[in-house]
Amino acid sequence: MVEVQQFGSIGEQGTQIIIYNLWDDDEGELELNFDADANDIQIRGVNRDQNKI
Repeated sequence: MVEVQQFGSIGEQGTQIIIYNLWDDDEGELELNFDADANDIQIRGVNRDQNKI
C-alpha cells in the first residue's frame, strides 16, 4: 500500500514514478540500470546503438 505522505514531495506540479518489484540477476545487479546514463533508465545487459534508435 502506498502511503499518501510519499506524494508530498511532488509539489503542485510534477510526476512521481514508483518502480518496484525489480529482479536481481545472478551477479546481484538489478534488472534496470539507473547509473549508466544520467537521463535514462536502461535495461541492464542490452547493447543500445544510438544510430538505430
